[in-house]
Amino acid sequence: MFLDVLTEDETWLDWSVESLAVRAEAGPLWINPIIYAEVSARFSRIEEVEAACRRR
Repeated sequence: MFLDVLTEDETWLDWSVESLAVRAEAGPLWINPIIYAEVSARFSRIEEVEAACRRR
């Protein structure tokens, strides 16, 4: 889901945004280390990764 949002995936973006919003209402969202690693591969600096995670 998180990658769909970051990449603005045409097929899954709306569903992923809605799913994350529902889960965020239930409590804080956490990113496990594997997902974080997958997300970070798209960026050249750790600061960019952290900013992208906060922004979404």
